Amino acid sequence: MPRVTFTANLRRLVDCPSADVPGGTVGEALAAVFARSPTLRGYIVDDQGALRRHVVVFVAGEAVRDRLRLSDAVAPDDPVIQDPHRIVRCANAPEVFWAQHHNGIFRSGDGARSWTEVKAKPSSFGFAVAVHPRDPDTAWFVPAVKDELRVPVEGALVVTRTRDGGKSFETLRAGLPQRHAYHLIYRHGLEVAPDGQTLAMGSTTGSFWLSRDAGESWEALSRDLPPVYCVRFAR
Repeated sequence: MPRVTFTANLRRLVDCPSADVPGGTVGEALAAVFARSPTLRGYIVDDQGALRRHVVVFVAGEAVRDRLRLSDAVAPDDPVIQDPHRIVRCANAPEVFWAQHHNGIFRSGDGARSWTEVKAKPSSFGFAVAVHPRDPDTAWFVPAVKDELRVPVEGALVVTRTRDGGKSFETLRAGLPQRHAYHLIYRHGLEVAPDGQTLAMGSTTGSFWLSRDAGESWEALSRDLPPVYCVRFAR
């Protein structure tokens, strides 16, 4: 009997615990899930019963395709090969999502039904993303060079911030190491507090920074921790 498990992002939208259901195909298993939880259907399939495109609207890069040894017949937006590193949702505007995908930065303004890719300098590659709790157009990212070189661009650790929905980005570096910096910020290593001004960031090298002015400047609180995989503000 197959077990159907849904992503954490979907679980934030609707109650959808894992379920052991009968079925010899994905379609049969999903039909059994929908029979138990009818409200799930609209999130997963459209009126014709096809999987909704918002599940797969990202575009995978060549590095992902090469790693999975995929043929050219596999479309770049095939759901099987997607690798979103982290997806966050604006608390005050729940229809707005930001994603740091393996292949770039994406934004959705319609509840994740469709996505638009946005470009950032010095790089759109990275793992972490945080969105302002009240302003859906403000989000923060921590860029790295690329999949094959997971270090800050030119050895300078920076945070990039957009305040206009991805039309432009600011590069914030005050208080962050700008020479010989090899820190990587993992998926859950960047977090913004409910005030929208305080940010915390931890790295694979055991460093931990705090910003009290929305990322304009950073203070190193420690450089001697074990690798930091996740940071959170107490609620």
